[in-house]
Amino acid sequence: MKKGWIYLVAGLAVVTLTTVGFAGGKKGHVAGEVTKIEGAMITVKDDHGKEHMLHADDTTKKEGHIEVGAHIEAEATGSGHAKSITAHTDEHTEKKAH
Repeated sequence: MKKGWIYLVAGLAVVTLTTVGFAGGKKGHVAGEVTKIEGAMITVKDDHGKEHMLHADDTTKKEGHIEVGAHIEAEATGSGHAKSITAHTDEHTEKKAH
């Protein structure tokens, strides 16, 4: 029984420290191409090929048309919540629209 309590306390400590570590992280500036949008989650691939998951909701300041293929810049929290997202229009996007 004593071992059970030790495992429980150790497990709770790991979960608590992991949560604090993620909450304290700093994602900051993310730039790249939108590769997937599923509900409130936006996947962005940066110039180095790394994918970033961003969560966008009603509190996210959005500028431009955010869609798959769009090039965006975002400011995000350490947990991945996008505070702002700006979609940039390039010549290719403009030609497709006309």
